[in-house]
Amino acid sequence: MRSLSLGGCTAVTLSGYLQALGLLRALSRQADPAARLHWERDTAVLTTAMTAAELARWLSEDYAPSPVVSPWNAGSGFAGNGKSPAAEQALQAFRESASPRFAALRAAIQAGDQVVAEARARGWEGGTFWAEDHKPGVVRLCRASFPDDALPWLDTAVTLTLGDLQFSPLTGTGGNLGRQDLSATFLQRLALAAGPRADPARSLAWAEAAMSGREDVPYLREAVGQYDPGRAGGILSSPGEKADDAGFANPWSFILSMEGTLLFASAVTRRLGSAVDNGAMPFLTRATSVGYGTAASGESKGRAMGAVVASAGLPGRDRAADRRRQGAMARTAGPYRHGIHHGSRGPGRGPWRVSLPPFRDRPATRPEPARRPRRTSGGTSAS
Repeated sequence: MRSLSLGGCTAVTLSGYLQALGLLRALSRQADPAARLHWERDTAVLTTAMTAAELARWLSEDYAPSPVVSPWNAGSGFAGNGKSPAAEQALQAFRESASPRFAALRAAIQAGDQVVAEARARGWEGGTFWAEDHKPGVVRLCRASFPDDALPWLDTAVTLTLGDLQFSPLTGTGGNLGRQDLSATFLQRLALAAGPRADPARSLAWAEAAMSGREDVPYLREAVGQYDPGRAGGILSSPGEKADDAGFANPWSFILSMEGTLLFASAVTRRLGSAVDNGAMPFLTRATSVGYGTAASGESKGRAMGAVVASAGLPGRDRAADRRRQGAMARTAGPYRHGIHHGSRGPGRGPWRVSLPPFRDRPATRPEPARRPRRTSGGTSAS
């Protein structure tokens, strides 16, 4: 086993952190079940049987992507109305690909096409794609029709409760961060890095740079997204400001970051005695509208992603990670670890693979239990 220091996967940015987790998730599922990950001074260190060159080559030639498709979003490419041509072209490229490494992705795209056809037959279209009041119905069709391999993305992007949809701040509003549809960007970058018409030499160079952190490789002049907005360049953005003009988005970095988000699958929970169901999202705390001067009442409806933003890295800086033993997200949780959450994904879906219960709303100190009245021979005493 070798220990590879991944200079391109640092916990300085959320993108680097997710990229390290995504690499471990993909590698341990597909090529090296004994792979482990830990952090040294905010830099990911991967313990694996592969060399750095073999790892980059495996990514470029053999990595099988997880299905990341969002038929419920207008910008996902499934609308087929010509308003998202790049997303539609990427979808079509993988529909037509016969490569075995894209088999799971093709199956998810076919299921998405069936969902779109069924939803249109029911008259659910409206607005830019789906009528707002019918979008939960589209998501329900996705949950009923998607193959199991496609469910981690659905559970990361959307939490389907009885009444409405809930979204994780990690993936924006159902897989949209502003105007960027994450699934569409994932497929576009995947087509460039590993698709049927990808340039093998350029893909390998990007993979090596994503692992090592090299900046002398020509990148794409594309949107970098909100996981690493500092890479967008611009005036006085960095000492290499003019070099950024050639491009600053590494496709493999985004692909692996999206693989990393799949470890944050949500679930629907209900507290004992409560008639309201709610989304349980790993490492998210419920926001409160009290306790600071700029508080506003509407803020209590949201969630705070404190563990991600405050530490630029969730659990896992100093402890070795072993996916076989504890599951890819819970192994290094440190003070935040509450254990693996196993629940039902619905009829025939089986148990959840990896998820953590959310932070619970607890007071800072445990209140004293109320004393029960003590019965005496003369009646009841409150002592």
